[in-house]
Amino acid sequence: MSNKQRNRRLQSGPFMDNVVKRGPRLAKEQSNQSKISFVPTNANPAISRVPDQITVPGVYELSKSNFGTSGLYFNSNFLTNDESDTVFDYLNTLIEFENHERDGNLIREFAWFGEITYTYSSTHAHSPNETWPACLIEMKEKIKAYLQKSLNLDFECNSLLINKYASGHQSIGWHSDDEKCLGKQPVIASLSVGETRVFELKKKPSSPTWSGKSEDIMSEVVRVPLPSGSLLVMMGATQQDWIHRVPKEYHDRGLRFNLTFRKTHEASNVVK
Repeated sequence: MSNKQRNRRLQSGPFMDNVVKRGPRLAKEQSNQSKISFVPTNANPAISRVPDQITVPGVYELSKSNFGTSGLYFNSNFLTNDESDTVFDYLNTLIEFENHERDGNLIREFAWFGEITYTYSSTHAHSPNETWPACLIEMKEKIKAYLQKSLNLDFECNSLLINKYASGHQSIGWHSDDEKCLGKQPVIASLSVGETRVFELKKKPSSPTWSGKSEDIMSEVVRVPLPSGSLLVMMGATQQDWIHRVPKEYHDRGLRFNLTFRKTHEASNVVK
């Protein structure tokens, strides 16, 4: 791609034109598949188990417990190739990232956009940053409109965490997004651009649906390869019953950005 083409993409108009086009195409793709559903309205039948690896677009039920139903929505082609390239170039050239280090080693870089301080693991805090670039506002609105149209899901979002993985050696470990400021059962929309990386989930040992057998910890792992332009949405009791990560990979992997859109609250105003 020439520099002139890259500059033209960075100065291009909104991405909203593609929202209506993607809905019918996804519905057509899913019409040839078996029904795999986790819908907040409980309108469709659920399945008892998801595959070990999710590659087919659709809505998946992970588990049911005393907390409720854990579910994922996956679309491998949420963005077109041109849109993915535009967002990638924008993030790679115009967003300032901070280092996330552990024991002196850089494990990834991050950027935070939100109205309040976001603290996780009781040790890391992202300061408020209310200035959203136009490109990221367009992505937020595109996701909101798409989820409303495709899932009848009223997705609220006022914050965004972007993780930058320079290579396969950079990663994020097992965790759940269950901080008090995110509320009881947050809906988190994850958009990926750049290199494909594998997203993994496994059942929490503390989950009411865990069998109690140590060998089941790894047998419950669900893997989702996330190509450039893909959208993954975690909802329901997923953060209460499951943990997730992006593991290290020891073969060549290029640059990847992951954008997680979510609704944050002042922690003092949230009852979990």
